[in-house]
Amino acid sequence: MRRLDLSVPAGLNVVDIGGALSPDSKNPITLDHILSEPFRAILEGMTAPGAWHMDAIPLEAKDIFAGMPRMPDLTMAGADLAGSNIAVISKQYVNLALLFGYHFALLDTYCREREANNHVYFRFVGGATDIIKRSRRIQFIGLVLKEYGFVTQNKGDLIIARLSHIDLKEVLKILDIAGWLIAFSRQLDGLLKEDSQIEFYFKRFLKKTYTL
Repeated sequence: MRRLDLSVPAGLNVVDIGGALSPDSKNPITLDHILSEPFRAILEGMTAPGAWHMDAIPLEAKDIFAGMPRMPDLTMAGADLAGSNIAVISKQYVNLALLFGYHFALLDTYCREREANNHVYFRFVGGATDIIKRSRRIQFIGLVLKEYGFVTQNKGDLIIARLSHIDLKEVLKILDIAGWLIAFSRQLDGLLKEDSQIEFYFKRFLKKTYTL
């Protein structure tokens, strides 16, 4: 397992299962050592200028108390993933598991020249706010994913999305967008105090206007 140094504090560890890292890479590694096209696309999206917000979003006390009791139940794996963001990667495959505070994101993808084998699976659940704000963030994420062709299912603060049978160039574009989405939506639930803001931030995201 290698630690990955990025321009954003993602706390990522990488497991290379075949051809994903340059032979001269050491520990820690950087983006320059990544040979995996899908993983590089995701990272370039996550580190796009302005997409990752360093400043903490102020939360109301009720939001914090709403999030705390649910922490062990955010994923099937529960607290075992706490503080351990892991990417299992090969030259064509990525399984990325991210636990940021009170929400969990999973991105699984395989891509190569034969489009019949290509897929992107995305799962997002949880948050540090009350269920209404968490659900608004899920609605925002759903709008973005549907814009790029995903089939989505969502309930409350959970969304599951799938996309398959797409060519390599399109997969890499989608993964770049997915990286932006992971970064941009990281603290967005704290800002979604009105339903009207869902559409507002959706349009802002499509224009790559990342200021929250």
